[in-house]
Amino acid sequence: MIVEFTDKNFKDTEKKLRLYYQNPRKIKELEYRCKILEEQRDNIYKDMKDINILIDPDLGLSIGISERVQTSPKWGGYTENKMISQMQKLYDEWVEVRKKILKIHAEIRELKMQTIDIGFIIERLDDEDRNFIKLKYGSGRDISNVQLAFKTYSSESGVRRKKKKLLSMIYRELLKGDEVLTRK
Repeated sequence: MIVEFTDKNFKDTEKKLRLYYQNPRKIKELEYRCKILEEQRDNIYKDMKDINILIDPDLGLSIGISERVQTSPKWGGYTENKMISQMQKLYDEWVEVRKKILKIHAEIRELKMQTIDIGFIIERLDDEDRNFIKLKYGSGRDISNVQLAFKTYSSESGVRRKKKKLLSMIYRELLKGDEVLTRK
């Protein structure tokens, strides 16, 4: 199957290359956020385990001389209900933090899957081509062909030809990978 390398294919391949170099930064940021949330989750769990809650001293916890009969329609007394309420709040907070952690883990997996194919292709390139791609797309900002020619000690037209050749080859390899995946 011969596919024409159009401007759309060129731009799509450039976008995938940019994502390949941007995703590790995003993943690192998400892992840091996840680490902070995991610490928060562990602290909340410790508070629940140690029953680290605040009970108002004005609740009338003193023991009286006369016998008291519970008149509350709810289970337990006022103090027990307050304790249960505070523990429930801690538990709800713990559940929310866990949901955030799981969502971040899913996002990290998705970012890794976005670039797995192109990463495999880039790793198979020779060092010169890999460095060329990294200079062009790995800096996090758009570098012009003139700047790239200056950095690689070549002409602007040579940079354009090399970029088109490499992107065309990467695009063809991506298509091969998609064909293999769709055949299975």
